[in-house]
Amino acid sequence: LANLEAGLAAASQVKFRWCEAHFLALKAKVFFRNGNAQMALQTVKEAQVIALADGFSDMLIQQHCAAAEYAAALNDFATAFVQYKAGHESEKRFSARP
Repeated sequence: LANLEAGLAAASQVKFRWCEAHFLALKAKVFFRNGNAQMALQTVKEAQVIALADGFSDMLIQQHCAAAEYAAALNDFATAFVQYKAGHESEKRFSARP
């Protein structure tokens, strides 16, 4: 987690948004694997803000799927469903691009 924090800080410092979103998503995955689904969900939502704002569509799809998994682990099935639907809609838009 310390290496991810260092990478995130460096990416933020140089405004490398793709890396910021990627590091946040990886950090969320680490939280989840360590049994902290709440922090995982919170962190992946931070990544989603960046991915959505900067047009990282492929990354956003993965983040929605991860968020659905994290929410389901918390028994928050309403959020899981919303995230699943958002991921599915993002995937449809991404696939329809020329």
